[in-house]
Amino acid sequence: MPSVPFILIVAHIFSMLGFSTYPALLPELQGAWGLSNSQAGIVGSLFFAGYIATVSFWTALTDRIDGRWVYAAGSALALLGCAGFGFFAQGFLSACVFQALMGAGIAGSYMPGLRLLSDVVHGKTQSRYIAFYTSFFGIGAALSFALAGFIAPAAGWRMAFVYCAAGSLVSGLMVFFSVAARTPTGATHSILFPLAAWKMVLSNRPAAGYIFGYCVHCLELFGSRSWMVAFLAFAAGVGAAGASPWSPAAIAAFVNLCAVPASILGNEMALRIGRRRWILMVMASSSLAGIALAFSDRGQAGSTRAG
Repeated sequence: MPSVPFILIVAHIFSMLGFSTYPALLPELQGAWGLSNSQAGIVGSLFFAGYIATVSFWTALTDRIDGRWVYAAGSALALLGCAGFGFFAQGFLSACVFQALMGAGIAGSYMPGLRLLSDVVHGKTQSRYIAFYTSFFGIGAALSFALAGFIAPAAGWRMAFVYCAAGSLVSGLMVFFSVAARTPTGATHSILFPLAAWKMVLSNRPAAGYIFGYCVHCLELFGSRSWMVAFLAFAAGVGAAGASPWSPAAIAAFVNLCAVPASILGNEMALRIGRRRWILMVMASSSLAGIALAFSDRGQAGSTRAG
């Protein structure tokens, strides 16, 4: 029988299949619904609003009930959000609702899954297993881009959401029936607003520094993922003649896939040269790369106008 860490990592990949469906189909949906750039961005941001609003709740809940039930509930909510988007979304407002549900659902599987993993892996190998778990986020995101880009042209954008929603069903069933039940710790802090827990964590200055650094990192990371396909489609429109053999969704899938070995190797480098030093180096490099990417279409646009 596969080990629990292996099951949790594979389930994590399946749970992410709906994650990039909206960004992958953003150019098509924006045109079909007549969304402004601001509206298109708000729809994408509602995913993260749903995630942020509920992630503490889901995590605190694992202190009170078996984490498998929490994971299953989160998977069911993600399934509802993704499939609901495919079946019922008709425009800006309904798209916002289903994206928020999807974000809340993925929060209910991602963090409880990480909690289940940390409960069964201890010692020096825990950091390595957690690095694999978090880096395989990129595999799930890449598959989400790829599936949406493959399914939508053949069956329509609605079916792309419906098929990708099946990943949440698979992940929920895998974890619930393959991971042993665990006894909760019975913590007494609030589930909805664990202010005491937040205060305790933030009072630890080194921990707070990493948390805020990760917050800014996520602003860059998910901002680029949310607009990647739209940006590539725009850049292709203003670029030189000659279409790329890869679609924007396929390029986005490849880029996200490259993040997986980078994340794993990054953890190994951090263990060797020091986590703080490595993070400072990588964040500075990532910032410069992001700025360069933002202006990467300027030269081609100028060439196109000149021609």
